[in-house]
Amino acid sequence: MRRTASELLFALAPHRSSHAAPKCTLARPARLGAGLAAMVAVVFAATAPAGEKVVLRGPNGRFLRPDATGTVRADAQVPGAQETFELARQPDGLVTLTAPGGRFLHADPARGHALCADSPRTEPGDLEHFALVAVGDLGVGLRARGLREFARLDSTPLAAGRPSDTPRPEQTVAIYRIAELSADMLAGFSSGLRDLLVAELAGKQYDKTKRRTREQFLDLPAPTPKDILRTKRRRVLRWTEEQQVQARLDGTPQIEILRMPLLRSYPQRGQGLLMFAVRARVPAAGRVRYRVADLASASTSYQAMAAIDLVGEIRARRAGDELSLDAPELLELRVELHSLRLSNDVLSAVRSPICDLVNHELRDNQAEIRRKANRALAKAFEARQFQVPLLRYLDFP
Repeated sequence: MRRTASELLFALAPHRSSHAAPKCTLARPARLGAGLAAMVAVVFAATAPAGEKVVLRGPNGRFLRPDATGTVRADAQVPGAQETFELARQPDGLVTLTAPGGRFLHADPARGHALCADSPRTEPGDLEHFALVAVGDLGVGLRARGLREFARLDSTPLAAGRPSDTPRPEQTVAIYRIAELSADMLAGFSSGLRDLLVAELAGKQYDKTKRRTREQFLDLPAPTPKDILRTKRRRVLRWTEEQQVQARLDGTPQIEILRMPLLRSYPQRGQGLLMFAVRARVPAAGRVRYRVADLASASTSYQAMAAIDLVGEIRARRAGDELSLDAPELLELRVELHSLRLSNDVLSAVRSPICDLVNHELRDNQAEIRRKANRALAKAFEARQFQVPLLRYLDFP
């Protein structure tokens, strides 16, 4: 009998191990953390047979893909069909890698041993056979048969010096087996994530006040007998601004998990990555107030739709029937206002420029917003260990 994603979520919900203490405790409501852990457990169970479809992650954290010219670039944030290669292990222990277009990857000595996906051969030759040389826990270097130098990404500069027995950073990739969730599973997880978010935010109000003192200076004439053009910087104005923002959830958010590939480390068993690309539209309402002490103040109620696009990953490790999950880490986060309505008639007349100004500030502060979001996620979903008996019978990660 087939089960829906929601039924699987409850059936496979993991519980805390009784004989192994968690790394740390959950700092926020347990429902969100337990729901996430259950979701990951379902993903592990649903994607056990992964075959030899693999993806390669470059030293910059992006995934490799061949472009139309056959050049291999590391510029994909989340791997998909265009970033998936076929790995075949040969009897001599070497491997071949076939690109999505059907051509073999090869190291091209004419291009500085760059890794390319435009081999003209229908059967792999020496340059299409690679030895995998381990670097650290997850990295490997690709060295073609008969060559002393390791293959490098075409986008990285060619380093001077003699070939080394150890791959340099620009010659190191991480190889993962990849499995994708079905559309039905993604829809079920999207619904579950929306319900968890509503349960967490419903009835709660964000209320923050910021105060900032500003000063205005002018360079005024201050001549002396020796320097009649001398000026002196003087403070002519000083005022304190106060900004208050109140916000609450104003309806049901729309959340869609666009992609959720599961990556299993090829050389190192027991380690994996769950990546996710999520699009959300969150309706919010509240009030903003701006005040300059003893001078002026203005306030207005508002309704807005925030568009949030994020890409992240969760690192997972398995030992027997225990599943250890790290906190989610956001690799990319974009927040933008898609609509804004104001109750103040005067401000409402200029809401479009206000919306543009807000989005400009959001773009300029994306790195800081992502840093704060990751810090909040680390508090909400601290690393934990769960016991999932089903994992004992699965070849995962």
